[in-house]
Amino acid sequence: PPFSVGLFAQQDVISITEFASRSFFRHYMLYKYCFTKKTEMAFSTLYTYTLDPMLDVPEGFMQPLKASEDETEQLSRLEREALEKITEPQVEVTKQDLANASVPEDMQEEVLAKVNEQITQMKEKMEKQMEEQRVQMEARITTLTNQ
Repeated sequence: PPFSVGLFAQQDVISITEFASRSFFRHYMLYKYCFTKKTEMAFSTLYTYTLDPMLDVPEGFMQPLKASEDETEQLSRLEREALEKITEPQVEVTKQDLANASVPEDMQEEVLAKVNEQITQMKEKMEKQMEEQRVQMEARITTLTNQ
């Protein structure tokens, strides 16, 4: 290290220290300002005015208060409309289906009755299971909301 080698004389060390304290450290903020990259942000606002503010409103946006409905009423109405659109497909086997499946004609009546009976039983069983699951879910929801 330089302190043990004697690289600078005592007078040189004093001169360097005085220079640093009088010039560099005294003007440190100036150097910092000059050599630091500056970031500038520009903001602007734009005001637009119309003669009639109601001209900018889309058609049907503002309704009279009498025409409005509560959120729960609106949701229930939308649900009813969606349920009305859903039609349950008729699931039955016809004689044409049995003929396409190569069932002998003398057995078609008996097979048709049995298959349709099984379909009806399966449908009722599934509806019962769905209702039980719905009741269980409602019970869980009520216990969770009551906690």
